[in-house]
Amino acid sequence: MEEFALFKTQEAIKFLKDNFETLLAKKLNLLRVSAPLFVLASTGYNDELSGKEERVSFSCKGEKIEIVQSLAKWKRHALKEYGFPVEKGLYTDMNAIRKDENMDALHSIYVDQWDWEKQILPEQRNKKYLFQTVKDIYAVIVKLAHKAQKRTFFIYSSKSVKTVSFSSKKLFVHVGEEFLVGFGELHLVFDKFHGLQRGHVGEVTTQHPYAL
Repeated sequence: MEEFALFKTQEAIKFLKDNFETLLAKKLNLLRVSAPLFVLASTGYNDELSGKEERVSFSCKGEKIEIVQSLAKWKRHALKEYGFPVEKGLYTDMNAIRKDENMDALHSIYVDQWDWEKQILPEQRNKKYLFQTVKDIYAVIVKLAHKAQKRTFFIYSSKSVKTVSFSSKKLFVHVGEEFLVGFGELHLVFDKFHGLQRGHVGEVTTQHPYAL
């Protein structure tokens, strides 16, 4: 089947992003906040990832500024700074640069992804709560898939998302004959990138269809 025109691809991306963030925020009780593109190096808010990646930086008025690699530390700071109550969380659309990333179909030096964090009680830090949260996210994905069926710019595979199953070490999302594996993050793929018939994650960013 002929690939979608770039305009249609952008239309589909907007549909997915708009609807997913609305559904996710409602399901998990999240509030959207704006995230920084860069932070002062002295704050320590830029996450080190594995500790080996070099952070992109520049100087401004005598201060070292770092472009974010991850918002893991910043999100926890924001929850406290903004005064989020228990069972309420934040989400944001993170844009980052990971210059040392090994690029493939799912990874890029340019990162455009949702990030979220929620205020919970110490006693909620357990597998039961984690697994229920994953099931809630899965329910959002299923609902989004149903909404997408009404749109003409989506192409569907015979494979369907069937189950969410857990092991002692990893989370598995079962898609037909394939397993998508994640724990801290969930990679969502309907056929090729949400049914968009694209072969690389750089083709489904909101910034540029062929970003690295």
